[in-house]
Amino acid sequence: MKLSTKIKWVITLLILLTAVVQIWGTHYIIRLTGERLIAQMNEEGANNQIRQLRTLIDRTENSLKHIAQVEQLRTDKDKLDLAATMLPDINALIVTDDKGVIVNAGNYEDSLIGQNVAFREYFQGAMQGKTVITGVFQGLDNRQVIAVAVPIKESNGSIAGVVAGIIWIRESHFADLFENREFGRNGSIAILDSDGTILYHPNKEIIGNRHVAFESFQQGLTDGKKIFIFKDKDGKEYYSSIAQGPKTHWIAVVQTPVSELEEMQKPLTYGVIITLGIMTILFLLISTISIGRITKPLSRVTQAFASLRVGKYNRLENIEAETEDDIKELVISYNETVEELEQLYAKLSGEAQIDGLTGIYNRKSFNSSVESLTKEFAEGLITKASILLIDLDYFKRYNDTQGHLMGDELLKSLAQIMTNVVGGKSAFRYGGDEFAVVLRGANSDQAQEIGERIRVLFEQLESGCSTSIGIASMPDHSKDAQVLLDYADKALYTSKLTRNKVTLFEHC
Repeated sequence: MKLSTKIKWVITLLILLTAVVQIWGTHYIIRLTGERLIAQMNEEGANNQIRQLRTLIDRTENSLKHIAQVEQLRTDKDKLDLAATMLPDINALIVTDDKGVIVNAGNYEDSLIGQNVAFREYFQGAMQGKTVITGVFQGLDNRQVIAVAVPIKESNGSIAGVVAGIIWIRESHFADLFENREFGRNGSIAILDSDGTILYHPNKEIIGNRHVAFESFQQGLTDGKKIFIFKDKDGKEYYSSIAQGPKTHWIAVVQTPVSELEEMQKPLTYGVIITLGIMTILFLLISTISIGRITKPLSRVTQAFASLRVGKYNRLENIEAETEDDIKELVISYNETVEELEQLYAKLSGEAQIDGLTGIYNRKSFNSSVESLTKEFAEGLITKASILLIDLDYFKRYNDTQGHLMGDELLKSLAQIMTNVVGGKSAFRYGGDEFAVVLRGANSDQAQEIGERIRVLFEQLESGCSTSIGIASMPDHSKDAQVLLDYADKALYTSKLTRNKVTLFEHC
């Protein structure tokens, strides 16, 4: 896999991972914020209900104390019935003597008069001079009721009996305090007595039953925790906040279904997902374009370097405008390297074909030139050609007596004469003191004339050495260059017999 592809995949994965983390984090923050808002609203709602309950209890207590102080209200059946009807917060009234015997009852059947309630909690507490607010209990008429009781105090300070207000929890005005109240989306309130019995709930069927989470609420009040998540009997979860009244120890529970928060979250979460999705796609596009601006030139540079391995020196053109500064520097360095390599290659190629001593072409170049003669002749590029092989006479003796440096100079001199006569492209050093000339377009007579010129010019150096030259021509002697070379060698052998001589193959 290419580096550019790896970079794209890594960045894509990082962007997607970041998007997932952002979505999860946003969802978590939205949920946490929603829970806190609901908890705050529910807690405030619970506290408000407790304040209303306190107002109700205080109002009921004051009304009962007034009845306890006015003897005519306590003793007159009709007036007591009227008082029980007019008081909005209670359903019935009973008046007892100090023995617990009911002596009068408002909004009750006369049959209750004479019954004894000394065993009741509210009577016992009120006889001690206190205001008593009970939990739910079974009344004399088999209703589930709550009682608020105050003592009847004589002028001498003694307690002559009790006045109790009775609240029927299933069919009283008590529920009107909490009806039609909104506590968020599908939120509701429940009022529990100190034993956990439900005094009010929107679901009338469960009023009078014990709340399933009462123990948790009690523990929360003990620990100072006022916010809960609990499940009802059907497994439905609720966020609940509680508050407790100071006199009654009743508990107000405001609860909101967890599913409502989830419904509230959905539009926000979907909005965040869509927004982040669009941002992620845009970021991916921008990143892909940006990466492409870097990796595309890098890919071209990589391909260019790969071509160097196979000897192709390709410069990078029209790339600078679309790249960053670092890539531009890399491209410039690459192009400079290619230029240096081309120069070095040209130099090495030239050195590989040039004789290091004499400066004319070497035997490798001569062999290449001879090999191409046959093809050139066959294709009609040339109609005639000649090969001259030249050998120095007495060169070993000259080298031994004059020294190698002087011998080298003599070889250079012969190379210079050859170059002057036939040009640099036709002169070759065959090896040691042997030289060669390849003449395209020259027949045997022309080649012999050129050979004589070389021999004479070299002889004029008066070095004590001379040249022997053998010549073979195409097509006179052969149309095959390799055969022609053999013939030229034989002609040279003939010239070496007498030395300082030019010999055509036909004269061998």
